[in-house]
Amino acid sequence: MEYQKSNLYDETLSKLRENKGKRLSGEIIAIPWSLPRLSRVLPGIEPEKIIVVTAGPKVGKSQLANFLYVFQPIDYLFEHPECNLDIRIFYFSLEISKEAIIRQAMSYRLFKKYGIIISPQKLLSVYTDYVLDDNIEKLLEIEKPWFDFLESKMDLQDEVRGATAIFKHMETYFEANGVWTYKAIKFGDETKTVRDRYATNHPNLIVEVISDHIGLLPAEGQLDQRETIGRFSSDYSLKLRDKYKACLVHIQQQALMGSQQQFTNSGKSIIEKLKPEVGNLANNKEVSRDVNLMIGLFAPHKFGFETYKDYDLGRLKDNHRELIIMLNRDGISSASIDLYFQGASSYFSELPRPEDMQESNYLEIEQVRNKTI
Repeated sequence: MEYQKSNLYDETLSKLRENKGKRLSGEIIAIPWSLPRLSRVLPGIEPEKIIVVTAGPKVGKSQLANFLYVFQPIDYLFEHPECNLDIRIFYFSLEISKEAIIRQAMSYRLFKKYGIIISPQKLLSVYTDYVLDDNIEKLLEIEKPWFDFLESKMDLQDEVRGATAIFKHMETYFEANGVWTYKAIKFGDETKTVRDRYATNHPNLIVEVISDHIGLLPAEGQLDQRETIGRFSSDYSLKLRDKYKACLVHIQQQALMGSQQQFTNSGKSIIEKLKPEVGNLANNKEVSRDVNLMIGLFAPHKFGFETYKDYDLGRLKDNHRELIIMLNRDGISSASIDLYFQGASSYFSELPRPEDMQESNYLEIEQVRNKTI
């Protein structure tokens, strides 16, 4: 058997031509988002990435991750059954149950499709002054095809909780859904055949691995929690990305100190010091060395600011968020986009730029807020 060394230049150029051909024939390379300005900076959901979504406590990092990496691709593929791409989402929930995630999806769908704002908790009829409305129950029944589609694309786990267990779960999946090519390596006078490259059985399938959130990974063996998170990022995640071409989304908190108000000697708040920072990742900040993309979420209204970049936060209130591209090894970093945030529904959309905000924009947001059930 004769083995030839591959030419990386030829392989790379071939891939560029392949992608160009797909685009010219009307196919897509990444699953797009419904955020037009963000999509000019980030193309959407791609394989072979490690992504961190980070923010301070209760800012909405899990909701942003779910919006971008679960609900948005499900919406797109549900509405475009002819799409050449498909997705398989492995969601490891370390914080809440899988039933709670489905309730989040229900709240999202009710707002996205019908403009109804009702929280996942309120759907349960747990409050003394509210029982689930018959019309809302009927709408959820009407939307069953969307939820069936969602579940067909997801492997939702709330019991696989450890770093090694997550890796083994994914390794088992990939090994059952692909094959390896082999190459010959010389060791002195001896030649051995070793694994070379993994080839998936489903080349148009993007496999996502979402971990929410990695600060809840328990310590394993002789490692403390920080070291366990390091292994999960620098060993397991890199293998899943580089060998199996997975798209990994890690949700990670900012350290508490980064969520505290900070002041100059004159007593004025330094708003830049309040934003999420790469060096302020909780539990293990060294994971930033492994990622392709880090997205931060900032809520200036939570710190008492009445205005921000000429937005009237007194009127936007908690419906304002700033999405910050903190790190991007494949494109533009330090860009930011201001978003409308509907927390009860895990829904985001782009706000007009500050100079383009009109009275009608503020009134519309206030009117929607007043419709909350």
